Amino acid sequence: MSDRRRRMLWSIPLIVVLLIVAFVASSLATDRPQFCPTCHEMKPYNDAWATGAHHEVWCIDCHVEPGLPARFAHKFVALKEVYAHFAGDTSFPRATPPDVPSERCIRCHPDVPDKLKSGFPHGVHAEKGACAQCHYDTGHSVSETALQAAGIFAPGVAPKRLVGETAQVGSGKANLPGHKTVVCSNCHDMAGTPCEACHQVPSTGHPAVANRPCSQCHRSGASFVFSHPSAGEHNWRSRPCAKCHPASYDQVYCTCHKGKPPRD
Repeated sequence: MSDRRRRMLWSIPLIVVLLIVAFVASSLATDRPQFCPTCHEMKPYNDAWATGAHHEVWCIDCHVEPGLPARFAHKFVALKEVYAHFAGDTSFPRATPPDVPSERCIRCHPDVPDKLKSGFPHGVHAEKGACAQCHYDTGHSVSETALQAAGIFAPGVAPKRLVGETAQVGSGKANLPGHKTVVCSNCHDMAGTPCEACHQVPSTGHPAVANRPCSQCHRSGASFVFSHPSAGEHNWRSRPCAKCHPASYDQVYCTCHKGKPPRD
C-alpha cells in the first residue's frame, strides 16, 4: 500500500472525529438562549422571555425533549427553521403554535395547588388538556406591537387554542349576555371562549355536529334544552332522530321515503 493511500485511510476516521466534535460543539452552542435572537424573527420572543418569569429557563427546556440524544436529534428537525429564515415564511403568530407537552412543564411545576386565586379549581382544568392550552404564552407573551416593530406580524392569523382570549387573574370579562358570573370570568373573555372549553358535549344521544357552534341550538342564560326547528307536516317528537338524519345531522331526509328527501 502506498504512503498516499495509507494517509488517506488514516485521514477518514480523523475527519469523522472532527465532524462529530464540530457537530457537538455547534449543537451545544445553539442550545443557548443567546443564539435564538441571531435570527431577527426570534428577537421579540427572546425579549419577552428575557423579561418574563421564565427568564432563567432555557428555550430547549420547553421546546425540546430532555436528554442529549433528543437535543442532538432536534438539530435536524430545526433545519426547517433555518430554511424558513432564508427562504420561507418568518411571520408570526402562526396558526398552529409549537407543541409543548405537559411533561416538560411538570418537571419544574410538579405540585400546583388545586385551589388558586378566587378558588380556581386547577386540578379539574388540568385533566381537560395540556398545560399549554391555557398557558400558551407563559414563556414569552409577545404583543402585536412587538411583532409589527420587528416586521414579522402576520395579520389575520389566530393561533388555535382550546380557550379564547385569556387575561391575567382579575382582568377577565363576564361579557356573555345572560351567562351567570362565575370564577372563569376572572381570567377568560367569555364571549371569545368556545362553549366546549367549559361544557363537555355528551358522547351519545346528542346532535353534535363538527364546526357547528353550540349557540346555534343553545342560548346562554336559558335552560340547555334543545329547541328543534319546524319539521313541517311531521311531528318530529314522535319519531327517532335517525328517521330524518340517518347519516349525520348535516343531512336531512327521511328513511320512510326510501332514503330520499320527501317530495314537496
